[in-house]
Parts: sequence; structure tokens; C-alpha cells
Amino acid sequence: TSDFLVASRTVGSRWNAAAISGEYLSAASFLGVAGLIAKYGADALWYPVGFTAGYLGLLLFVAAPLRRSGAYTVPDFAEFRLGSVRLRKVAMIVVVVICIFYLVPQYQGAG
Repeated sequence: TSDFLVASRTVGSRWNAAAISGEYLSAASFLGVAGLIAKYGADALWYPVGFTAGYLGLLLFVAAPLRRSGAYTVPDFAEFRLGSVRLRKVAMIVVVVICIFYLVPQYQGAG
């Protein structure tokens, strides 16, 4: 139900920011940034700046329209915005593939 999936849309901005920060400070981020710095040196310190800018871009250009649409997921939003069930399925596959690639370093970090 919507009460469970989005907490009745009552989560404040500070709690939501804390949740996003927890996602950002994951094993994948630590391993990825450490690996980049080990390989490329101090020049790789710009990658976290890019990640942060990307999160701000998501906040401004994706999160607000997603919330206004009432959709729960990116595939829901794709179908709502573009009116295509086929595009929703493509978006679902893209999201699953990205999640799989994200989970690999998470599992490595967990041991």
C-alpha cells in the first residue's frame, strides 16, 4: 500500500537527506573511490564531487517531478509521463541491471 511504500509521504527533508546520505556512503562508494584514488591518484578526488553534483541534479530534476506525479518507481514515472507500457518495461530492466552492478561491490564490501 502507499502508506508502507512511501510512509504516507510524511518523511521530512532531513530524514530523507539522512537516508540518501546512507545510500551514498555505502561500501560501493568507499571501495569505488578508494580504487580510483589508488589507480589515478589525487586526480580521482574529483569523482566524489561529481557524485554529489549528480545527487543534486537528481534532487532538482528527477525527485520533485517524481513526487508530484505520485509514482513510486522510475518505471511507474516513465509510464505515467510517456504513456508507454513498453517503455516502462525497458525502464524496469535498466533499473534491475543497474542494481545488479551496484550490488557487486556491496557484497565485496560485506565480505
